[in-house]
Amino acid sequence: MGNTAKPKKRWFLKTELVVLAFVLCICVLKSVIIDIGGTRAAVRKPVVRISPDSTNAHFLLGDAYFDLGRYEEAIAAYKRAIKIVPDDTDAHFRLGDAYYDLGRYQEAIEAYKRAIKIEPNGTDADFRLGDSYYDLGDCQKSIDAYKQAVKIRPNDALAYISLGLSYCDAGRYEEAIKAYKQAIRLEPDIAGLYLLLGQAYSQMGRHQEAIAAYKHVIDAEPNRAKAHYHLGKAYLEIGNKDLALEEYQILSRLDKELAKELFGLAK
Repeated sequence: MGNTAKPKKRWFLKTELVVLAFVLCICVLKSVIIDIGGTRAAVRKPVVRISPDSTNAHFLLGDAYFDLGRYEEAIAAYKRAIKIVPDDTDAHFRLGDAYYDLGRYQEAIEAYKRAIKIEPNGTDADFRLGDSYYDLGDCQKSIDAYKQAVKIRPNDALAYISLGLSYCDAGRYEEAIKAYKQAIRLEPDIAGLYLLLGQAYSQMGRHQEAIAAYKHVIDAEPNRAKAHYHLGKAYLEIGNKDLALEEYQILSRLDKELAKELFGLAK
């Protein structure tokens, strides 16, 4: 940065213009996608009328409705596809997705289970089944589903992250740590994984290991407020109020609410 106000101002204005241009591009792109999605649905309806016994036609119509967020109509189309071909794995899977996006998790679970029964190792249904159980608050069943997902896709970091979160919710922090470490092995550059790892260590009272994890996050992302908050909290846990105060001072600049919360813990 320059030493005078003018270069700073020019830099700020340039940044603002770039951000504005980006937002406008996103808005235009979103409009185009919606228009295209509407066209797809409009085009595919006549195709279904011409080929009412085509499972593919109903499936594609369901996808067009799904892309528009018209999930009830997508569900009806996927069900028609399934009625024609009951063992259509993709139709059951997409039916589950439509139910899931409506928050109808139990119906999503049934659809995903059917997809898994038809093709046990061929889809992401185990992962989505885990998501559905997780959102229902059933930790054990979500753990079982995610464990199956990582068996099928051992190089999927997201599956390990989800497994770790379910273990944490179940209070099984040692197993959560193992899952997060697997995710870190696959995606070592994602700083947020170390934040999750640190929180699991903190829950176990392993504060020095938690501190090391939080510092790793801050090294990669110095302005990540939650990392400073949890680091300050860990310092308080080991009785180091001076270092906790340093994190509070940084937080006062980054996130005043988190700074206030950390200050309250120090009392």
